[in-house]
Amino acid sequence: MVDLGCGGGLLAEPLARAGARVVGVELGAATVAAARSHVRDGAADGSLLYVRADVQRAPLADGCADVVLIADVLEHLPSWRGAMAEAARLLRPGGLLYANTINQTWRARLLAVGVAESIGLIPRGTHDFRLFIRPNELIGDAQTRGLELLHLQGERPRLWRTLRTRAIHLVPAATSALAYSVLFAKTAAYNRPRGEPAPG
Repeated sequence: MVDLGCGGGLLAEPLARAGARVVGVELGAATVAAARSHVRDGAADGSLLYVRADVQRAPLADGCADVVLIADVLEHLPSWRGAMAEAARLLRPGGLLYANTINQTWRARLLAVGVAESIGLIPRGTHDFRLFIRPNELIGDAQTRGLELLHLQGERPRLWRTLRTRAIHLVPAATSALAYSVLFAKTAAYNRPRGEPAPG
């Protein structure tokens, strides 16, 4: 399993503890150092490796992963299509890609940028509305890379728990107007040449 944009290991660590072999890819040097310190402290027993690299240029072999995660990452990338291309390259045929992100709607702009940042749930400047992604854009891009949509699920914050803990907790929603997660399966070959620039 490859966790692209793994941050400090929020998902990678529990997955490794549960028995998965996980490679976390993260660009920030301080973040990777913090994640590696958890491993040294016994967070996982050799089944977790962190690699410092751009999520669009992971130093991993084509088709090396059964599962690729891109969680809370795409909405921060000026070239999110490059991360999708890399995920498709890393997946073996039949492999699964899970991603979640924020929709480009007025509701998402109001809540994810206006409210969340103004009341201090996330630091100011965390999100740029122009980088939010409509589901049809993400699904269309995935299809060009041999990825078939299996499931789309709307997400919304669990309001009172989020306010009480000062951390955002998401639950399933009937609409994807705010945020959403997607599950894709790789059904066709897609191997971006290593020297090819990431799509803009």
